[in-house]
Amino acid sequence: MAQSDWQFGGTYTDTSGNRFRDIAYDYGKANGGGAATDNGGYGSLGGGQPNATISPIGGGALVTGGDYARAIVANSNGGTWAGLIDWAGMNLLKDSAVVGYPVTTTPPTTLVAQSVRGFMRIGCLAGSENNGTPGQSGVGSYVGLVAKGYTVGASDFNGNIVKEIVDGRYGYPYGYSAVLSSGTHYGLDPLTGGATTTGPGEVRLLILLSTDPNGSTAADYNYFECEGTYAYNTWYRVRMDVIPAAGLDTINVYTAPISDIVGSEVWTEVGTFAVTSGMDQYIPWDDTNANQVGWWWGGKSNVSPGQSLHDCYLDRWQFFWKDIS
Repeated sequence: MAQSDWQFGGTYTDTSGNRFRDIAYDYGKANGGGAATDNGGYGSLGGGQPNATISPIGGGALVTGGDYARAIVANSNGGTWAGLIDWAGMNLLKDSAVVGYPVTTTPPTTLVAQSVRGFMRIGCLAGSENNGTPGQSGVGSYVGLVAKGYTVGASDFNGNIVKEIVDGRYGYPYGYSAVLSSGTHYGLDPLTGGATTTGPGEVRLLILLSTDPNGSTAADYNYFECEGTYAYNTWYRVRMDVIPAAGLDTINVYTAPISDIVGSEVWTEVGTFAVTSGMDQYIPWDDTNANQVGWWWGGKSNVSPGQSLHDCYLDRWQFFWKDIS
């Protein structure tokens, strides 16, 4: 796929300190977005990072990925975080990029399953892990796959998307997402039904659901912690399937060894979640504003020394679809 097959959207950036908005601003300017703080779409493109130079290696080198990963380096440049400031970007595949995509017909008329895949990694320097108690919602960094993402605008690079589309503060995009995160996420725990926070403390793989990332109550969000143990400075191969039925979407998340040959992976299911049509987070398939797939990333800085931003990496993004009618 070419860059022209994508739309890149980011919330507005900043230049007044060493925070995620400032980091996004630097990427946006380097990518041709100019020196204004509406360059967040260009910032969401991130930068090319040679896989051979990503350090420390951690849980194995990415030998089955490409030569370069997409990256937003937010921790390795050091610095002191200057306040509770967030930024997030969402990058979506254009309608014209793939035949048979997007799906615009609600089941049971048509049943088209979607699968979004990629290698993801959260990186940090020694001593910069988030080991404190959960604090302000969203503190930390996250990179994730998304389905049923909300359009980021008509242009290829939109630098002022509203937080109802993607929000670094609470760490949610509009849509269904499988996200590798070192941040804090606030919402309804589907196992208990209660309003809780998860993280920081460690890296987790989460299923996130939201149709209002800028919402004001826990009911605007759902999260589900996937099985398994996850760590900083380690690549993870993640797959998210969205399986439609009449009035129901089933989200299945899998992981596979990073050494598996692409196309011959041995996948292990680590999480599943049923989104029924009666839930606020259910997105109908005929919602033409929210039917795109892609990836998203972001984070939120904090004045607390125990809660840091971290590097975000993505490689080998893939998209598959299949008619299961």
